[in-house]
Amino acid sequence: MSQKKENTASFKSQDLNQKEKNRRSELILDACLESPKDMIILALDHDLNYLYFNKTHEKVMKFAYGVDVKIGMNLIDCVSSEIDKVNSKENYGKALKGISHSTIQEYGDKEIRVYESLYNPIYDDQHNIIGCTAFARDITDKVMADRSLKNNQILMDSLINSTSDCIFVKDINGKYILINQNFEKLIGKARKEIIGYDDYQLYPEIIAKAIVQKQNDIISSSEIVTYEQQNMLENGSSGYYLCTVGPLYDQAHKITGTFGIFRNITERKNAELKLQESEEKYRLLYTQMDQGLALHKIIVDNSGRPIDYTFEEINESYIKIVGLNSNQVIGKRIKEIMPGVEPYWIEEYGKVALTGKASYYENFNAATGKYYSVHSYCPKVGYFAVLVTDITETKRQQDNILYLSFHDQLTGLYNRRFFEEELSRLDNSRNLPLTIVMGDVNGLKLVNDSFGHATGDELLIKVSQALRKASRVDDIIARHGGDEFILILPKTDAEEASRIINRFKYYLSLEKSSTIDISVSFGTQTKQSIDEDIQLIIKKTEDDMYTHKVYESSSMRSKTIDLIMKTLFEKNSREMLHSKRVSEVCGALAKKARLSKEDIKKIKLTGLMHDIGKIGINEKILNSTGKLDKDELNEIRKHSEIGSRILGASGEFIEIAEVVLQHHERWDGLGYPRGLKGEDISLNARIIAIADTYDAMVSERAYRHSYSKKQAIEEIQRCSGTQFDPHLVKLFTEMMDEEPVHIEEINLKELK
Repeated sequence: MSQKKENTASFKSQDLNQKEKNRRSELILDACLESPKDMIILALDHDLNYLYFNKTHEKVMKFAYGVDVKIGMNLIDCVSSEIDKVNSKENYGKALKGISHSTIQEYGDKEIRVYESLYNPIYDDQHNIIGCTAFARDITDKVMADRSLKNNQILMDSLINSTSDCIFVKDINGKYILINQNFEKLIGKARKEIIGYDDYQLYPEIIAKAIVQKQNDIISSSEIVTYEQQNMLENGSSGYYLCTVGPLYDQAHKITGTFGIFRNITERKNAELKLQESEEKYRLLYTQMDQGLALHKIIVDNSGRPIDYTFEEINESYIKIVGLNSNQVIGKRIKEIMPGVEPYWIEEYGKVALTGKASYYENFNAATGKYYSVHSYCPKVGYFAVLVTDITETKRQQDNILYLSFHDQLTGLYNRRFFEEELSRLDNSRNLPLTIVMGDVNGLKLVNDSFGHATGDELLIKVSQALRKASRVDDIIARHGGDEFILILPKTDAEEASRIINRFKYYLSLEKSSTIDISVSFGTQTKQSIDEDIQLIIKKTEDDMYTHKVYESSSMRSKTIDLIMKTLFEKNSREMLHSKRVSEVCGALAKKARLSKEDIKKIKLTGLMHDIGKIGINEKILNSTGKLDKDELNEIRKHSEIGSRILGASGEFIEIAEVVLQHHERWDGLGYPRGLKGEDISLNARIIAIADTYDAMVSERAYRHSYSKKQAIEEIQRCSGTQFDPHLVKLFTEMMDEEPVHIEEINLKELK
């Protein structure tokens, strides 16, 4: 019995000890759960009924929803906010499913706060979920601070990005911690490629080294510095920046990094450089320009009237033009330097200096024998500048232009414009009788075509010289057109005019233009009464001249053609012999073709003159000993057209002119210059084509051996029906087989 009592007492003692231990554990746990004053702790069962909550949670529920929570109450029933109920069910529901998770969410109805919460399931000994716990902390102040910081950051970004400057901040190690968008554009990299990097990672080493050295200097000196820097812009051009860089400090006034503000001053800098360049150019222009430049200050009396002026500055050209050096004039008055200066000039320059109205005049300096232009203008009230230019050459050119406006450039005689003005002036009763003389140089076009325009110009000059010698002082001589001259003879009757013309012909006979005889056809008409129309007088003069020209020019052209043939043969004996042989072959072939004696004579003359156009071909080409190139061949081919023009100028050779034009046409139409075919080519031209080709083949050439008679005939036969008239080829072959053609001395006059 006593043993049983002892056991019972022992059990009671053990039970009391266990209870004491449990109570102490609960006190310790409770103390632990209550110790973090800012931590919300609670435990719920499966139905979200409270199993436990600490005092912080109790206060929060009262504060947030106005509820005094108690153990056993349902948490959802205690929450008055519908959105909070939804969030609570979702978060605790996950924990009851065994999902531990955390959230940052707003809770509260009366006052909303932000909480960071951790949700976990509660397991029993068999690892069954019997509830859930929540640990939460009010982080509203932190969230608000973060939001404020973020807003401040946004504001900061907005501020630094709204400026046109480029801004950066670097830490003490030189790494970028803040930049704006313009800085990104400046170095051509994105923000993520810059923040956290230093200059050695962004720039070539030589550039980075210079930047880092400048940063170190700033940190060492603790000073803000401003300087200009040249950078490459995005488009590859060069830009200028005004850079302000300095140290950054913390609250303890310790340097924590550096900042930089780069302002694009490219436009301003370019303007400065342009101004500098402009000033340099002006200075260079001022010192180097040909014009003399002087700056003066006007001096006035008490009434404001200009009485003198001083020399303020002069350039080198002014010294050369005026003959005064700067030591003699700078700072001195004009009356000191030139006591005889006219008051007029002081007054004129005074108007410029005081009114700003510019002036200009031209002056001849007898000492230098030169003309000068003087521009004066007012650069500043009370001052005037003069720009002196040597215009001597310009004056001479103007005089020359004025001369040429009334004179013919070639002959120096008056031109048509001057003639018409003088005719109007002289057409009055005081100058009656008034005779008009008009002259036309015969054969000028033929001379130009044959011997060149230089020879034609020489002829015109000779005519003008003879006219000057023959005319009187008051006579007006003018070149009226290309080959026409006209004279106005005041107070001159027809008889006196005839004497003047005869005098001219005498002087003309003394002139020689190369080997060409000069011939001029004249016409005259005299105005006897003031009522007569002067234009009608001129018309009658012109008609009279052309009447004489009809009789005189034909003879002149014929003489010129004779001279052309003579000149051509003298210049080139090979051409002379060739033309004579062609003439004989043409005569023989014409005889074989049974042409009349007159036609035979005509074809022989044509054969002799068929190459007259070569007078207009360059002698180097005619006398060439080598094979001609394409351009030279084209030049040679022009001789048939030139010859036709020369002969066509004379009435007696018009028919021959057409034959000469055609003598290089071909039977098949592939010849030149007009591509005539078959019998469209004149008979005489077809005869000359055979004779010309035959003689060319049998004649010796420097660039090839001559053909034998047999070879030449065979070649002509081969070209029968293509190059040559087949009927004439047959006659030519028969003729050459019968008897040889003899070359005799040919007399051009007899043939004509």
